[in-house]
Amino acid sequence: MSYSCCRLISIIIFISVSICSIASLSALLSRRTAPLPALRSLGLDPTQLDHENNSSASSFPSLDSSQAEDLSAPASASGHSNFSTLQPHWEGAGDGDLRLEALATVDLGERLLSQQASVMLDEVWEPSLADQLWNGLLGINERERLEAASFKLARQGRVVPMKLASPWYVSRWPQIRKSVKKWMQRRRVYDPGVLFTLLQSVKGPIDEHYEKQLLGAAHYGYVAKAGEPYKSCAVVGNSGVLLDAQYGGIIDAHEAVFRLNNARIAGLEQHVGTKTTLAFVNSNVLEACAGERRCFCQPYGGHVPTVVYIAQPVHFTEVTLCGEKERAPLLVVDGRLDKLCGRVAKYHSLKRFVEEEGPMVLKEVAQRWSAARDGPAFHYSSGLEAVMMALGVCRRVSLFGFGKGGRQHHYHSSDQHHELDLHDYAAEYQFYRHLQLLSFKRSAPLIPFLSDSLFVFPPLLVHGPL
Repeated sequence: MSYSCCRLISIIIFISVSICSIASLSALLSRRTAPLPALRSLGLDPTQLDHENNSSASSFPSLDSSQAEDLSAPASASGHSNFSTLQPHWEGAGDGDLRLEALATVDLGERLLSQQASVMLDEVWEPSLADQLWNGLLGINERERLEAASFKLARQGRVVPMKLASPWYVSRWPQIRKSVKKWMQRRRVYDPGVLFTLLQSVKGPIDEHYEKQLLGAAHYGYVAKAGEPYKSCAVVGNSGVLLDAQYGGIIDAHEAVFRLNNARIAGLEQHVGTKTTLAFVNSNVLEACAGERRCFCQPYGGHVPTVVYIAQPVHFTEVTLCGEKERAPLLVVDGRLDKLCGRVAKYHSLKRFVEEEGPMVLKEVAQRWSAARDGPAFHYSSGLEAVMMALGVCRRVSLFGFGKGGRQHHYHSSDQHHELDLHDYAAEYQFYRHLQLLSFKRSAPLIPFLSDSLFVFPPLLVHGPL
């Protein structure tokens, strides 16, 4: 056989193998696109679900009896399911998992956030609406407005201007609007690739900040190399289980230490350590800080940067106010990471719900879970988003104080003495266990939504009970 013939055969074989590889990769990626067709085939419109204006229990279109029967029927032999009752799955890519992923893509609280943002972005907004927004009374319906009123924070004696129409805010309104618009635009985008951007958007400004310190970064214990992930990160939660062990030295041995919601360390150093690289807070905590002199209320020192995730668009007023007064960077979490965290948290909550309640049809899962978790109010915890952020900026992640045990809710004294119903901490603990399993067993099942990014996750180790 001539050389040219052999070469031609080799080229044909190479092309065939390449086509097969591309087809396999396409099949893997297309697995994540299955949920939306699954929703539509059940008569559930994802767009309608995202913007439904009714209560959580009625947020899903009703299915007639024939559709309900189809839901409980076994999958056909051809592989085209008649949507059987959901069975709890952990391994593999079962139909039940895909249908839970479909439900997890629906953010029942999106409508309220959009409504709040619209009020702030409107060039000519009504003062009455602005007052409602500022006082936490702007809800979808009367029930939600009453609930918001019962939980609103008293603002008497605050340094913050009491009205959004005050001169201070009027002069900064264009900047606030710009921030809200950018955040909402990103929050509407499902982009798991946001994990690749965190090194630049989060660690980049922190590196630059410590390099500019007059006493030098080393004075503050900051020895990380600019532009590279932290060698090791400790994410310190607020659970009372921290008091059961003396993790202080282990925590401080990490190159970077992230702390949550301004939990104190004074007097508890042997349990929680002394080092703080970054303070991670939700915007409700920042709102409380805005009433303090110079917006300062975190106990770690003025040199410590803060990352805040936005719970309500109106909190960009506090971001603007405090951002002008902070010596250290005040960074806002990318809205795309908020979106990703929301889906991951809801999927694990739905999965745990099905595992505990037993097999049920999809419509029943949606209605019963939403009623149990007050669907529109359901939200992931600060800890989950801090962990997700750490995965993007660290080569190794350690979690401390993320379990309950038999201790009080927080290791430090606080106004919160019990878990909030809008968080599903047990489901988040399952997520952390899954991340840890992936660290030691690369053949472990993929985590829905996170696997869409093709991001290589660093090893994660949980210290203490979950």
